[in-house]
Amino acid sequence: MLERSNLILENEKFKKAYSIIIEAEEKRIFCKHDIEHLLSVARIMVIKNRDSAEEPIDEDIIYATALLHDIGRAKQYENGEDHNVRGGALASIILQECGFAERDIDLMSDAIKNHNNPNADGNLSKLLQFADHKSRNCYLCPARDQCNWTENRKNKGIEI
Repeated sequence: MLERSNLILENEKFKKAYSIIIEAEEKRIFCKHDIEHLLSVARIMVIKNRDSAEEPIDEDIIYATALLHDIGRAKQYENGEDHNVRGGALASIILQECGFAERDIDLMSDAIKNHNNPNADGNLSKLLQFADHKSRNCYLCPARDQCNWTENRKNKGIEI
């Protein structure tokens, strides 16, 4: 059981930020940042981690990182702050409240801060980037033609 990751779902800061995101994206036609997206990212990370990692990352760390990777969007929607940077800071607070070790918090918050940085370093950062991208179902998206992703960035089918 992913005890600490489940604590995130009960955390008041997480729930508040998540509700802001859901409300802000209610009429969004593009990919949303809801629990389905967060769990898809986590599950893809777990599969990729099991398949290719020389030193597998703990699954509680994977799920916690995935659950929190877009949490900064709440501030982005409220005042335009960069969701990556704000998300890393908020994630650190939530992770501490949920009992994660300081070294793991640093690792996870760094991955969250850099999850859109193509030059990010570290296994968790790269795993998060990969899964965040692959979680998008571009091939079935009704807003595909209006999306600002380039055609060669859009997912054309299911793959890991």
